[in-house]
Amino acid sequence: MPHRALVSALLLLCAIAPLVRAASSPAVEDGVRLFREGRYEDARAALTPAATAKPPDSTAVFYLGRIALARDDGKEAARWFEQAVALDGQSSAAHMWLGRAYGTQAQKAGKLSQIGLAHKTRSEFERAVALDTGNLEARDGLISYFLQAPGFMGGSVEKAKEQAAEIQKRDAFRGTFANARIAEDQKDHAGAERAYRSAVAAFPESLSARYALGIYLTRVERFDEAFAVFDSILAAHPDELNGLYQIGRTGALSGQQLDRAEQALKTFLAAPPRENTPRPAGAHWRLGMVYEKQGKKDLAAEEYRKSLALDPNFAEAKKSLAKLK
Repeated sequence: MPHRALVSALLLLCAIAPLVRAASSPAVEDGVRLFREGRYEDARAALTPAATAKPPDSTAVFYLGRIALARDDGKEAARWFEQAVALDGQSSAAHMWLGRAYGTQAQKAGKLSQIGLAHKTRSEFERAVALDTGNLEARDGLISYFLQAPGFMGGSVEKAKEQAAEIQKRDAFRGTFANARIAEDQKDHAGAERAYRSAVAAFPESLSARYALGIYLTRVERFDEAFAVFDSILAAHPDELNGLYQIGRTGALSGQQLDRAEQALKTFLAAPPRENTPRPAGAHWRLGMVYEKQGKKDLAAEEYRKSLALDPNFAEAKKSLAKLK
C-alpha cells in the first residue's frame, strides 16, 4: 500500500470501532492486549491455543491474522483471515482484512500470481463495503487498489475519487485525508499539502491531523517543518508518546537533531506500553538507525538485535543489521 506510514498513523490515532466481538476468554483477552502493545510473539503464543481449538475462537483467529500482517507475512495472514471469513462470512471487517492480506501477498508475488491476488484483493474490499457501507477502511483499501492497479485490471483515478467522495460523505475528517492521498499519488503536492493543512485548520484539536501533516512533510523531506509540527504536539501534550516517536523517526530518516532523536526514542521505549502507539520493535529499529548515523555501530547493532528479539521476522531490522556486518 502506498504511504504506509500515514495509513498506519491514521489507523492508530483515529477512533476506530471494534472490528470483532469481545474476546471470549481471559487468555484471548491477554493475547489481544499483547498485540495492542506490539508484543507480537507473546501475543501469538497466547492466542494460538484458542485459535487452534475445536471449535476455534474467532477473535483469536482474527488477531493471529493481524499479527501475521503486522509482520508483513501476507500468506500466513490470508490463511487466518480466510478462516475468520469461514467462521463469519457476514463480517465486513474480516473481509476487509483478508483483502489487505491478499494485497500484501500481491506485492511480493510473481506477475502471474499477482494478477489473481490483485483481483481477490479488490473482491474482498468490495465485499466488505457491500456488507457495511460505512466500513471506511475497506473504502480506503479500494482507493489504494484503484491508484496502484493498471487500467486493464480496473485501476482508475476516477474510481479512487469516487471512494474518497463516499468517505467524505460519512466522515469529513477521513475524507480530507483520502483526497490528500490521491493528490499526492498524482504528484499534486501543492494540493496534498493544502488538504493536510485544511484538516489541521478544520480540526484544531485533532492530533491525528497534525500527525498526518508532519508525516507528509517528512515524506517529502521537509524535515525542519516536520520537526516543528511534532514540536507543536509535544508543547501541548508533553507525554504524547506518538510525538516522541515521530521526533525519533524524523531524526533517523533525516540525520538531523540526532541527539534529540536518540533521547526521544529512549523515552518512548522506557514508558509503559500503551495502546495506539508504534510497536517497540519499530522504535528499537529507529534508534538503531540514529546510532548508525551517529557512527555508533555497536550500539546500532544492539538495537537492531533488540528489535529482532521482539519480532524475528522484521525484514527492515534484518537488512539494517546485515549491512553493519
